[in-house]
Amino acid sequence: MEKIIIETTTIDGIPILTLKKENLENGPIIFYLHGFTSDKRQGFSFGYELAKKGFYFVALDAKMHGERFDPKLEKVLSGKADLIYPLGSGLDGGLLMYEIILQTGKDIDLLIAHFKAMGAVHADAIGLAGYSMGGYAAFFIAAHNSNIQTVVPIAGIPAFEARWKDVVLEASTYPEWSKQMEAVRNETESRTRLIEEIDPFEKLVHFYPKPLLVLCGDTDTDSPKKYSVDLYRKLKPVYQAYPDRLQLRIYDEVGHQLAPPMIQDACDWFDQFLLR
Repeated sequence: MEKIIIETTTIDGIPILTLKKENLENGPIIFYLHGFTSDKRQGFSFGYELAKKGFYFVALDAKMHGERFDPKLEKVLSGKADLIYPLGSGLDGGLLMYEIILQTGKDIDLLIAHFKAMGAVHADAIGLAGYSMGGYAAFFIAAHNSNIQTVVPIAGIPAFEARWKDVVLEASTYPEWSKQMEAVRNETESRTRLIEEIDPFEKLVHFYPKPLLVLCGDTDTDSPKKYSVDLYRKLKPVYQAYPDRLQLRIYDEVGHQLAPPMIQDACDWFDQFLLR
């Protein structure tokens, strides 16, 4: 039986966890992006399954997470920082998450350049998966990074602007929050414009004809499936010539979680489109 090699290191200031078969050379690579407040270890079981199949698996700590931990993250989420929105709305945390997503896009650029220079992976077989915040980031990177050959966002949202506006509107309807939300209307409009600029929703049509598998929990209230359904509706006619390369899977009675069937389906997807 071939050994699975597990290593941790830091590349250009980015802490990573890698799993691969002992003698793997020039193989396909999968990058994994973890959820908000988690770290690279979240992807371990996912990475083990992919490594067994012959992939080079790389999970990274996002900005402010894991070995890159920043106390600002805890302060914002606990309300100990200077917030402009009601704590329970999650809007300040959401803004911070988008900041982290932008940095994650830059991190993936650096890591791809590193592994290409090493010659350790197949440069034309690069996959990306992400859960929750990592799912958001996977959509964002798919829309902007031409190196990515196939993507599996899990429990993420592709429509940054629509989600932001929906949460703002919802927060404004709470009587105990309405005055505070009205008082920061100008700040909200400014932040909305920034989120519009980074929203990947419209840009994802340019990912065609590369394979895209979107996984959602049916009862997920953190990342409601509606936004992924909207994307699927938009992209389905675009993928008409290659319908097998676009799939949306919704898991019955699954909430906001990285469920085992999701991991298995993601592994099978990468197996189908990246292993050669």
